Amino acid sequence: MAKKKGAGGKLQAYDESSGRYVADYAAFGTQELRERQIIEIPANAEHPPVEKAFGFNRLDTKHHHRHALEMGFKNMREYEQAAVAFFNSDKGKLYYSASRKRFYRYNERTQWLAVSSHGVIHTFFKRTKKEFEKMRRQDKLQ
Repeated sequence: MAKKKGAGGKLQAYDESSGRYVADYAAFGTQELRERQIIEIPANAEHPPVEKAFGFNRLDTKHHHRHALEMGFKNMREYEQAAVAFFNSDKGKLYYSASRKRFYRYNERTQWLAVSSHGVIHTFFKRTKKEFEKMRRQDKLQ
């Protein structure tokens, strides 16, 4: 597996066969983080099966630090664990964007939103119902 400069100019593992950057979570030491398991298969099969989330693609950004502080988490590890637990739970409703090829889990009560694809969380933050509805229309979430 080659290494290429990813976002932010840092070297990241890159799988040339799939053309994707690969997150390395082996350092966490738990099999659960490294496994990819399908947790839901839609009855109508309008979208691919949902893969269990196992972590973030990047946590070292100002963007993610800001979200963690806004949501009241003490550190980035706590923020990541909460995001993975929330996305993998049945809390809220799961949506899919065919144009972005991403899954969105939104909980109206807590206003939490997690966005994931291929088992990788892209972002996790609070969104009001009005803001989420706007996003839902723009990204054509189903």
